[in-house]
Amino acid sequence: YRSSAEILACANSLISHNQHRHIKTLQSFKGSYKSVVCKEYLTQKEESLDVAYQIKALLKKGENLENIAILYRLNGLSRSIEESLNALNIPYRLIGALSFYERAEIKDALAFMHVVAKKDDRFFIKRVLNKPPRGLGK
Repeated sequence: YRSSAEILACANSLISHNQHRHIKTLQSFKGSYKSVVCKEYLTQKEESLDVAYQIKALLKKGENLENIAILYRLNGLSRSIEESLNALNIPYRLIGALSFYERAEIKDALAFMHVVAKKDDRFFIKRVLNKPPRGLGK
Protein backbone atom coordinates (compact mmCIF):
# COMPACT_ATOMS: atom_id res chain seq x y z
CA TYR A 1 0.00 0.00 0.00
CA ARG A 2 1.02 3.59 -0.53
CA SER A 3 0.11 4.63 3.01
CA SER A 4 2.76 5.02 5.68
CA ALA A 5 3.60 2.21 8.09
CA GLU A 6 1.90 4.13 10.93
CA ILE A 7 -1.39 4.46 9.08
CA LEU A 8 -1.41 0.79 8.16
CA ALA A 9 -0.58 -0.24 11.74
CA CYS A 10 -3.71 1.63 12.84
CA ALA A 11 -5.74 0.03 10.04
CA ASN A 12 -4.45 -3.46 10.93
CA SER A 13 -5.37 -2.90 14.57
CA LEU A 14 -8.85 -1.71 13.65
CA ILE A 15 -9.70 -4.46 11.15
CA SER A 16 -8.34 -7.21 13.41
CA HIS A 17 -11.53 -6.81 15.49
CA ASN A 18 -13.76 -7.65 12.51
CA GLN A 19 -14.75 -11.29 12.98
CA HIS A 20 -16.05 -11.61 9.40
CA ARG A 21 -12.92 -10.38 7.64
CA HIS A 22 -10.50 -12.17 5.38
CA ILE A 23 -7.34 -12.55 7.44
CA LYS A 24 -4.66 -10.27 6.08
CA THR A 25 -1.97 -7.89 7.23
CA LEU A 26 -1.55 -4.64 5.33
CA GLN A 27 2.05 -3.71 4.58
CA SER A 28 3.50 -0.37 3.59
CA PHE A 29 5.93 0.18 0.75
CA LYS A 30 6.65 3.70 2.02
CA GLY A 31 8.09 2.99 5.44
CA SER A 32 7.67 5.37 8.36
CA TYR A 33 6.50 8.94 8.05
CA LYS A 34 4.73 10.68 10.93
CA SER A 35 2.68 9.51 13.87
CA VAL A 36 -1.05 9.03 13.45
CA VAL A 37 -3.49 10.94 15.63
CA CYS A 38 -6.91 9.42 16.32
CA LYS A 39 -9.63 11.65 17.71
CA GLU A 40 -13.24 11.14 18.71
CA TYR A 41 -15.88 13.79 18.20
CA LEU A 42 -19.37 14.14 19.61
CA THR A 43 -20.77 15.75 16.46
CA GLN A 44 -20.00 15.99 12.78
CA LYS A 45 -19.81 19.79 13.13
CA GLU A 46 -17.19 19.49 15.89
CA GLU A 47 -15.11 17.19 13.69
CA SER A 48 -15.32 19.38 10.59
CA LEU A 49 -14.41 22.51 12.57
CA ASP A 50 -11.39 20.77 14.07
CA VAL A 51 -10.26 19.66 10.61
CA ALA A 52 -10.65 23.23 9.34
CA TYR A 53 -8.68 24.64 12.29
CA GLN A 54 -5.90 22.08 11.70
CA ILE A 55 -5.73 23.14 8.05
CA LYS A 56 -5.64 26.81 9.09
CA ALA A 57 -2.70 26.02 11.41
CA LEU A 58 -0.85 24.21 8.61
CA LEU A 59 -1.36 27.18 6.30
CA LYS A 60 -0.01 29.57 8.95
CA LYS A 61 3.11 27.37 9.16
CA GLY A 62 3.59 27.80 5.41
CA GLU A 63 2.09 24.57 4.10
CA ASN A 64 0.89 24.79 0.50
CA LEU A 65 -2.88 24.44 0.19
CA GLU A 66 -2.38 22.12 -2.79
CA ASN A 67 -0.68 19.59 -0.48
CA ILE A 68 -3.76 19.26 1.72
CA ALA A 69 -6.71 16.95 1.04
CA ILE A 70 -9.80 15.97 2.99
CA LEU A 71 -11.10 12.50 2.19
CA TYR A 72 -14.56 11.34 3.23
CA ARG A 73 -16.68 8.33 2.35
CA LEU A 74 -20.14 9.90 2.16
CA ASN A 75 -21.10 12.88 0.02
CA GLY A 76 -23.48 13.91 2.79
CA LEU A 77 -20.46 14.85 4.89
CA SER A 78 -19.44 17.57 2.47
CA ARG A 79 -21.90 20.16 3.81
CA SER A 80 -20.41 20.30 7.30
CA ILE A 81 -16.86 20.33 5.94
CA GLU A 82 -17.67 23.05 3.38
CA GLU A 83 -19.35 25.22 6.02
CA SER A 84 -16.35 24.90 8.35
CA LEU A 85 -13.87 25.74 5.60
CA ASN A 86 -15.99 28.72 4.55
CA ALA A 87 -16.26 29.93 8.16
CA LEU A 88 -12.45 30.08 8.36
CA ASN A 89 -12.07 31.55 4.85
CA ILE A 90 -10.15 28.51 3.60
CA PRO A 91 -10.49 28.11 -0.18
CA TYR A 92 -11.26 24.62 -1.43
CA ARG A 93 -12.38 22.69 -4.48
CA LEU A 94 -14.30 19.46 -4.65
CA ILE A 95 -13.06 16.79 -7.00
CA GLY A 96 -15.48 14.19 -8.30
CA ALA A 97 -18.49 15.70 -6.54
CA LEU A 98 -20.72 18.74 -6.46
CA SER A 99 -20.62 21.25 -3.68
CA PHE A 100 -23.55 20.79 -1.28
CA TYR A 101 -25.13 24.02 -2.48
CA GLU A 102 -24.62 23.10 -6.15
CA ARG A 103 -26.75 19.93 -5.93
CA ALA A 104 -30.04 20.21 -7.84
CA GLU A 105 -32.22 19.18 -4.89
CA ILE A 106 -30.59 21.79 -2.64
CA LYS A 107 -30.98 24.51 -5.28
CA ASP A 108 -34.64 23.51 -5.65
CA ALA A 109 -35.27 23.58 -1.89
CA LEU A 110 -33.63 26.99 -1.57
CA ALA A 111 -35.61 28.27 -4.55
CA PHE A 112 -38.88 27.14 -2.91
CA MET A 113 -37.90 29.03 0.26
CA HIS A 114 -37.12 32.17 -1.76
CA VAL A 115 -40.50 31.99 -3.50
CA VAL A 116 -42.27 31.72 -0.14
CA ALA A 117 -40.28 34.65 1.27
CA LYS A 118 -40.26 36.85 -1.87
CA LYS A 119 -43.22 35.97 -4.01
CA ASP A 120 -42.23 38.24 -6.91
CA ASP A 121 -38.73 36.84 -7.58
CA ARG A 122 -38.99 35.57 -11.17
CA PHE A 123 -35.62 33.77 -11.10
CA PHE A 124 -36.70 31.43 -8.32
CA ILE A 125 -40.29 31.15 -9.57
CA LYS A 126 -38.97 29.86 -12.92
CA ARG A 127 -36.85 27.26 -11.11
CA VAL A 128 -39.71 25.84 -9.03
CA LEU A 129 -42.54 26.26 -11.52
CA ASN A 130 -42.48 22.62 -12.61
CA LYS A 131 -40.86 20.93 -9.60
CA PRO A 132 -41.52 18.11 -9.27
CA PRO A 133 -42.13 17.62 -13.00
CA ARG A 134 -45.81 17.31 -13.89
CA GLY A 135 -47.69 16.91 -17.11
CA LEU A 136 -49.60 14.50 -19.26
CA GLY A 137 -48.04 11.04 -19.42
CA LYS A 138 -46.48 9.39 -22.43
